[in-house]
Amino acid sequence: MRVGYLQVLWGILLLGLPLVDSNDSLQALLAAALFVPVFAFFAGGVNLTPGQLALLGIAAYAVNSDSISPFASSSSSLSAASPSASAFGYTAGGGTGSGSGSGTVTITATTTAATNVVTATTTATPGAWCTTSGYAYDTAAAVCYKTVTTPTTWTAADAACKGDSGLLIKVDNDAKYSFLVNQISSNTLQTVYIQGKRVDASSNFIYDDGSQITYFKWDQNEPSTGATDLKIRTNQGTNLWTAVDGTENAAYICEVTQ
Repeated sequence: MRVGYLQVLWGILLLGLPLVDSNDSLQALLAAALFVPVFAFFAGGVNLTPGQLALLGIAAYAVNSDSISPFASSSSSLSAASPSASAFGYTAGGGTGSGSGSGTVTITATTTAATNVVTATTTATPGAWCTTSGYAYDTAAAVCYKTVTTPTTWTAADAACKGDSGLLIKVDNDAKYSFLVNQISSNTLQTVYIQGKRVDASSNFIYDDGSQITYFKWDQNEPSTGATDLKIRTNQGTNLWTAVDGTENAAYICEVTQ
C-alpha cells in the first residue's frame, strides 16, 4: 500500500509537467519529485540504500539551486548594435548609437553642421568723401578739386575757395603738378593761381597751414625778389611757377580735403 501511495505521487508529478510554463516552476516540481522517494523512505514506504539516499538528496539540491543549466539564473540584456547614421538619414556629421534592454533601442545622433564663413572685404571707392557741390575727384592726384576758368585776383580766388571750405590747390608732389599741367591744357588756361605765399621777399614761401614749402617748379630766374611778389602763379607757356603780387587776373583751382 505504501508503494502504491508513492506511485500515485510520482504520477501526479508527471501529469503536472506539461502544465509548467516557466523554468522556476519546473525547477521546483523536479526538486520535489526527487525528494519524494527520500520522504517515502523515512515513512517506511520504500527501501533505499544509503548511497541511493545520498544521490537523491544531491540531485534534489542541485535541481533546486541556480547553478546548473537549464535552471541557472540569467539576466538577459539586449545589446543592440548601433545603427549606422545612414540608416536614419544622416549623411553628414558624426553619429553615435546606444541600445538599452527590453528590446528598446535608443539612438543618439550628433551632427556637426559645417559653417561656411564668408568674409566680405569692402573697398571704399576712392574719393567717395568728395561730395562738395561742383567738385570732382582725381584718383591719380588724389585730390578733390574744382577748376575755375574765370580769371580773378589772388585775393578773390583765395576767398572763393575758402567759401567752399577749401583752399587754393596745394601742389606738393609730382602727381599733383602733372594734374595742374593737365588742367591748364584741357581747359586752355593761360595762368593759374595756386597755394603759397610769403610775408616779404626775403622770407620762405609757406602753405596756408603755416608749413614751409619744399616742393617747387620755379621758372627761370624765379622767385623774383620784388618786394610785393609774395604769391605764386603759373607762367603762360611753360606752366612753371613765378612769384607775383596777386593783383593780375588768373584762373584758379580749389581743393577740398577730408
